[in-house]
Amino acid sequence: MARIITTQYAGNCADCGADIPTGADARYYGRGRIYGVGCHDRADGPNPNVTSALETAAIAASEAYG
Repeated sequence: MARIITTQYAGNCADCGADIPTGADARYYGRGRIYGVGCHDRADGPNPNVTSALETAAIAASEAYG
């Protein structure tokens, strides 16, 4: 089960790679894996959610190779 922590050091989200600054809330899953709390719930913010990022990449790939 994940715990919500406040980071003591800057890091990256293990899911999407977004920067997680020092003092931010994150989910800790053990063995140094942290997941950002705010980086997956914004579709139009500076860090888009994973689904929209993958859809954008799929469209770009289909246009490039299609």
